Amino acid sequence: MPQKTKKQKVIAQYRRKLQQYQDVAPKAQIQSPSPSNTSDPSTISPFTYHAPNQHTDNHSEIPGKTFLIDEKEFSAVKKDLQNTIILIVGLLIIQMTLWRIYG
Repeated sequence: MPQKTKKQKVIAQYRRKLQQYQDVAPKAQIQSPSPSNTSDPSTISPFTYHAPNQHTDNHSEIPGKTFLIDEKEFSAVKKDLQNTIILIVGLLIIQMTLWRIYG
């Protein structure tokens, strides 16, 4: 039995990653809110999820999945992310300052 070439190994690795992305993509969809929670359908805006592209000879793309997310929920997540980034930057500045003083 002949051994696999480097190109065949890369193709097999790409197939495994492609399969993983296809398995994960349906699970990544966010459920839309129930009709009782939504007062106005115009407050919901579509967002598209695209799987990262792998650089291969094939250059085939995975189609993006579109799902709906409430505008209030999106702004809450955005605000939380901003607060987290500010906290991390502050902690890094404190750590580097202490390292300069005591290091």
